[in-house]
Amino acid sequence: RIGLDQHVKACLADSSVHAMVVTGKGKAFCAGADIAEFSGGMKGPNLVELLGRMEKSTKPVVAAIDGVALGGGCEVSLSCHYRIATKRSACGLPEVNLGLLPGAGGTQRLPRLI
Repeated sequence: RIGLDQHVKACLADSSVHAMVVTGKGKAFCAGADIAEFSGGMKGPNLVELLGRMEKSTKPVVAAIDGVALGGGCEVSLSCHYRIATKRSACGLPEVNLGLLPGAGGTQRLPRLI
């Protein structure tokens, strides 16, 4: 979240930036929460606020998904204005299988898009 938040803020403040592309590295767009934070407390910016900033951006935000976008990663992609994915990509909110609700707006954004 820290890096994404810093880059989004920088892009929004820079008048030479006209659009943003959010992508991952390796085999994942974003695989969701860092489980270690569950016991030690969350570090960095609030995901709800970050995703709201992206969603409300006057500059287009595109999610370039290659690999998995799970949990919070799926919610990141849902907050973008556009999404494009490779054939090997998969999106989902697996936390619901553990009895947990998506915590950053996924339950509202996903039904609006499908």
